[in-house]
Amino acid sequence: MTTVNDVAGRLERVVTVLEGMPDRVKAPLVPSAGAYNCRVVVDSGLPSMHAFGAAIDVGVRYSEYWAWSRSRGTKFDPGQLPGEILEAFEAERFIWGGKWFHYDGLHFEYRPELFR
Repeated sequence: MTTVNDVAGRLERVVTVLEGMPDRVKAPLVPSAGAYNCRVVVDSGLPSMHAFGAAIDVGVRYSEYWAWSRSRGTKFDPGQLPGEILEAFEAERFIWGGKWFHYDGLHFEYRPELFR
């Protein structure tokens, strides 16, 4: 994660909170699908927030991504991610991709401008 805007520090604080949670709550986090990756957003050609070091993807096996669902004919259940995890990220101004129309249930990105 980038040090710009203290994103690395914010993620470190998220990790500290997450580490204190029971294993059953933390299960969807591992293994992490990664953070920095110079890639584009599917079907857009635009740089992903991962390319800027401002996003992280949590465990793939407990999540869903709109493009995967489309190809498999499955539906996304946002309830698979424990609320405690979402709250830990949002407390540090990360948004969750599971709330988007083109959902990305394993994705969190630092977007302080979207919080008041």
